[in-house]
Amino acid sequence: MTNRTYDILIVDDEEVIVNAINVIARFGEYTTLSASNPTEALRLLEETTFNLIITDIMMQNLDGFQFLEIINK
Repeated sequence: MTNRTYDILIVDDEEVIVNAINVIARFGEYTTLSASNPTEALRLLEETTFNLIITDIMMQNLDGFQFLEIINK
């Protein structure tokens, strides 16, 4: 499998927020991919490259700060 590159990864458990960010990003012609939780995002990061990650801080199981600690290791 080839590693695909997107401009932005959106990690948020609220669909309304994800949709709003997607609309704004696509208006600027950025490519986006979203994950509804940090576990899903970590899976995406194994096979996909992103230039920017936008994450919610308050999520269940693993918050945004913990998620950022994991990906910065």
